[in-house]
Amino acid sequence: PSLPASSSSSSSSSGTEEHPHVVPLIEAIADAACVYLIFPYADGGELFEHVAARPEGEGLKEEEARRFFGQITSGLRYLKGRG
Repeated sequence: PSLPASSSSSSSSSGTEEHPHVVPLIEAIADAACVYLIFPYADGGELFEHVAARPEGEGLKEEEARRFFGQITSGLRYLKGRG
């Protein structure tokens, strides 16, 4: 794996704006075998674990699903707007 041609083997995201639904990338480091993405610790757990913890056959309530979907699309819209 390698970073895009415009990136070096180590880059950071200093000076970037923050978005409430996007975890900022602190640094990307590439070596011959891997690309390592460094993010700050984000407490609260994963969305998958939240959904999987529901009783069998019981999904998210529509209101909660709508809130998560809105947060996800807001974050994607922000990232897409940045190019």
